[in-house]
Amino acid sequence: MKSHRPEDYGNHSSKEESFMERTYTPLIRQFSSIKGYQAAYTLVYALDASEGGCHLTLDRKGEREQQVSEFVPLHPEAGYRLLQYLCENAVQPEIWGDVIADWLPVLEAEQNGGAAGAR
Repeated sequence: MKSHRPEDYGNHSSKEESFMERTYTPLIRQFSSIKGYQAAYTLVYALDASEGGCHLTLDRKGEREQQVSEFVPLHPEAGYRLLQYLCENAVQPEIWGDVIADWLPVLEAEQNGGAAGAR
């Protein structure tokens, strides 16, 4: 598993650069401690491009640490948009796979030239 430290990621914009060489900045959500409700924790959403798709990973750090990863057969740009959605909605490891499974058919259809849009 690749390290997900910010210094491991660069900002690349060359159009000639292959998607396999591009790195994607991890997305981070931090939650504070609220007495009686929750302990402080951090969610780190990351994407690693690979042949035929990308691996999306969610790493929960703090109390109840957990890591989940899912391969999705999407171009990394589409995979990163999905990762942004997961982060903005603070999707937790317990429902990660279900949310990805709900969106994947729509995103695959869009990627393959089919009609798709916001749900």
